[in-house]
Amino acid sequence: MRFFFSERFDFDALDGFHLLQDHVGTHYSKPWNDHNYIVTFRVYRVSNGIRQSFGSVKVLVKDFQDTSKYFLQGTKDGGSYNITSLLKPTNVVSLASDIDYYQRLHKALGKTEANRYLQRICDASYNHDRFSDYSTWPGFSSSLFRNGSAAQAILDMGRQIALGRHEREKTFSITLNDLPDTFDPLTFNFSNDDNDRLLGVSNINLLIGKNGVGKSHILRHIVDLVAGVQPISESWPYFYKAVVTGYSPFENFDTKKALLNRLRARDATQDSPASEPDDSDGRAQLDINEYAYIGFKNDENEFSLSWPKSHSARSILKILQYDRKNLWWTNESRFVTLFDTLKLSIDFDTLELTKHDGTRITLARDDDPARKEIDTLETTIDVEQGFSFVKGERILELSSGQRMYSYMLPCLAAEVEDESLLIIDEPELYLHPTMEVNLINMLKHLLVATKSYAIIATHSSVMAREIKRDAVTILRREHGRTRAYSPNFETFGESIDKIIGEAFDEYHVRKPYEKTLDRAIENYGSIEQALDAIAPQVGNEALAYVAAKFARDTGIDIEVRE
Repeated sequence: MRFFFSERFDFDALDGFHLLQDHVGTHYSKPWNDHNYIVTFRVYRVSNGIRQSFGSVKVLVKDFQDTSKYFLQGTKDGGSYNITSLLKPTNVVSLASDIDYYQRLHKALGKTEANRYLQRICDASYNHDRFSDYSTWPGFSSSLFRNGSAAQAILDMGRQIALGRHEREKTFSITLNDLPDTFDPLTFNFSNDDNDRLLGVSNINLLIGKNGVGKSHILRHIVDLVAGVQPISESWPYFYKAVVTGYSPFENFDTKKALLNRLRARDATQDSPASEPDDSDGRAQLDINEYAYIGFKNDENEFSLSWPKSHSARSILKILQYDRKNLWWTNESRFVTLFDTLKLSIDFDTLELTKHDGTRITLARDDDPARKEIDTLETTIDVEQGFSFVKGERILELSSGQRMYSYMLPCLAAEVEDESLLIIDEPELYLHPTMEVNLINMLKHLLVATKSYAIIATHSSVMAREIKRDAVTILRREHGRTRAYSPNFETFGESIDKIIGEAFDEYHVRKPYEKTLDRAIENYGSIEQALDAIAPQVGNEALAYVAAKFARDTGIDIEVRE
């Protein structure tokens, strides 16, 4: 893939991509001057003598006010300059003037070549993780990023659109058609419509099923599709970030490093940009802008029991930084949301972080000096100590469930950003039902505030009670296949007993207490004798079972009243 800087429209014999300053071929005598930076170019592709226009792009070179002067250092080729070797992300960044540019790339080049093109031209949406570097370059804010929120939208969505992703409607669905042959296709239905949220939640989807039906496999497959490790057979909506959460010693989700290594391994055997020798950057790229893993594995993909503790402290600091940067335009504090959610299950007054010198920093719910000074305090915090809950003057000792709850919630609050897809594997593993409810409440708040979505694999009837039936998928293993079903009743607001019985198949499982009752009543000749004997010692469910058993055996009709 070759790139040229051309000064005239006389390049049709030279296959490749040609950048011309925006005044060429117009009645203007000079290129557009963007606050003393001359960075605007029109892009044309020539293939077999046929010219296509891709639109306008701004190309900024570090320490150059006029990008064309840098391009003149390229190799002369006819009336053009070959600039392919000059395009390096360490000193060049480009960004389109409008979103149509990326749509044209997708239509003209397809996913693989469009991705390759964005890499070669040092596109800012491709190199999204370099933004903190680019944004410090002279001219970046006044030229490439002069349009503010519009430029931010292009930065966040440009590459996604070039890869074939699209902006979501308020109501949408995603379908998995490419699971192994032993799985039914799955469809997840989402809604971010305010009217839909009046009754039940539709921005959270639940996967329900017994152990061994493939819930975790499905979640991992979704992550691979969203991140670009595996190809998607149809167009999916755009997600800015994927956040994966799994607090189990046996989960096999990837950290970001492990995911990138899998991409490199794939690209080593495929004809893709990352495997080409002229890839000067040498980095693998996800199909999303951001990815975060929350669990027992550290950044090096190593299992560590101490990692969740330090990760939660880092997340507290990240939340404080978020509030410092965003509270000027929003009245919603993530720290306050986290504080209030934690307080629903743990009775405390303040949170504390420990400094490297052993002193403690107190974080109160409402405004306090420590939170205002987070920039100077952050480097002094010993994150390996985690954070503490304080009641009065006493540091609280937490149960194992409370500890896992305190690890999970700060990380979720810190990592969920606008347009995220949150993947959570069995969050109820360590949680009391009250904590499950509080987790759902916080997720509701975060997902609405960030226009994000979640898919949760769970055994929790408490969670199912909060979700509408069209966002619940029941998985069952039947005749060697994993079948997908929708509940045959409305789950939102339904009784726990019915959800457990029908959605979790509890009605069809023979319970140990039923076997005990069978032995206890086998010598009684009538239902009256049996009930009189056992009634003082058992609960209503057991009495109903005994009555039903005698009814089946004797043909007696039993009327059950609530």
